[in-house]
Amino acid sequence: MIFKRLGLIIFIFAFIFPLVSFAGEKDVNKDNLLLFDENTPVFDKFSFDIDELERLKPKKNDFELLHFAPMSNKIGERWILITVRNKATGRRILKSEHIVATFVNGKQAYPVVIEKSVDGGEDFSDTIFFGVSKFPIVMLEIQP
Repeated sequence: MIFKRLGLIIFIFAFIFPLVSFAGEKDVNKDNLLLFDENTPVFDKFSFDIDELERLKPKKNDFELLHFAPMSNKIGERWILITVRNKATGRRILKSEHIVATFVNGKQAYPVVIEKSVDGGEDFSDTIFFGVSKFPIVMLEIQP
């Protein structure tokens, strides 16, 4: 009896639950499915020769970058799963101008649009979009 129930539970979580989870997402296909980038290198070891006049710099802010993980799909969309901490005691707004990504070819970009309110001392995670590129993101800056 216990094995039948255990088998039913395994069946539900292995086969039924994934089908129900994706049932509401009509635009999901293999090409636009986001995956974490594989074989991601150590990000702080890169040194790109970017002209100082062309270099994008994040606007000063009260956020600390805790973690980031690049994601992409087959059509070249570049996303970052980011976790930041508001180091201020009061609420701050994390905006696109506070974050700069560097791609493997040395090009840089701000996220498309982000404006998130974060309470003082709070950690915050979100996925942010950096547009479409054939090159992966290898660096992320928050503080200049």
